[in-house]
Amino acid sequence: MKNSTSTRTNSNLRPLLIALALAITAAVTVTSAYAITINPTSYTLTFTENSSTSLTTMYTGPSSTVFSVTPNSPDNWTVNCSSFYNSLVLVPFVWDWTEPEEPNEFNEVSHGPLFGNGTNTIYVTSDESLDEYFGDFSTMLANNTPTPIQIGTDGGVPVFLVFNDLAQQSENGTGVPDTGSTLLLLGLSVAGLTVLNRSRGPRLA
Repeated sequence: MKNSTSTRTNSNLRPLLIALALAITAAVTVTSAYAITINPTSYTLTFTENSSTSLTTMYTGPSSTVFSVTPNSPDNWTVNCSSFYNSLVLVPFVWDWTEPEEPNEFNEVSHGPLFGNGTNTIYVTSDESLDEYFGDFSTMLANNTPTPIQIGTDGGVPVFLVFNDLAQQSENGTGVPDTGSTLLLLGLSVAGLTVLNRSRGPRLA
């Protein structure tokens, strides 16, 4: 009888223990997700060059941090940053990315007193010639690659930078044929029509 009572008691407690375990697991999951949202490990700022006159930004940090792009000339932009209570703090930097379609050119993003006077101003230049490059080639990054070192912090969270050059893809997709190709196609068309007309010969009455 003693064993039967003990077994019955354990059976009654089992559903309660299972429910308690599920509740604890759910609480831990929610708490972990909340912690990740509130305390991210880093933010990423991505510059995407769509053409020689179009540069867009994407930021994974707080929406209160805003980046506005001002075109200066083809392949040259100034990016001004504003943040809530000046939470974004940039350190002086200069990073270079290889041009994906042109091995003799590179893209450069910089910030600091050596490049301009803006405290929160970033300078972007695309399609620069390697003949004018004075940096360390070993530190040049591949296109669409994040910087290995942070460019600043936003609310104490590190911010990393990415440059993605899509301009060549856009130009290839929407470009017009060059003059030489157009003339060649026109000449072939005329020649084809001439041969076709001669092959028909005179028509008999």
